[in-house]
Amino acid sequence: MTPYMILNRIREYIEEKLEEHNYRLRATPPNEAQDQEGAAPQPDADRYTVPGVYVGGLPHSNFMADLPGQFFRAPYVLVGMEEAEEDYDGGVVGILVQVCAYSEIDYDNSNVPDYQAFLDALNLLQFLKDKLIMQWTLEGTAWKKPIRMGMYTSQAMTWPFAFGYLAFDAELVSEAPSNILFKE
Repeated sequence: MTPYMILNRIREYIEEKLEEHNYRLRATPPNEAQDQEGAAPQPDADRYTVPGVYVGGLPHSNFMADLPGQFFRAPYVLVGMEEAEEDYDGGVVGILVQVCAYSEIDYDNSNVPDYQAFLDALNLLQFLKDKLIMQWTLEGTAWKKPIRMGMYTSQAMTWPFAFGYLAFDAELVSEAPSNILFKE
């Protein structure tokens, strides 16, 4: 079993659980709803959607996508990996599940953001962590305890988006080749 196969199985499991529970978060507005400064439509025009789930990872903090008409879409869940190691007895893949939530609303009569995106990302992480803990194994792969959870708080990733992660190791068992030097 390859790391990509494991990542894809986890992606399918997360996608299934989000759909099963109709887990909806505020979605970024469509491109045509934005003016040139990127202002969001009025709060009464908000859209909610189940987060997209993909195999991948966040770009580094210096990444600048300056493509015409491109717009960052949220909410989403990315299932990726940190590193993998394998030998004849099996292997371990360091899984990194990253989430992004969006909210572009201010507290009433102020310019202070409400940080709903932070709360949405945190709640989404807890939901996913609970679902993973309830499942501990998935088609020949077992999670190793603990499942770590955190939020990205760097200045490069700021309001109206919030980012967080779950990190854990997934153990796999690979088939060792038969030993041709030893016969029973």
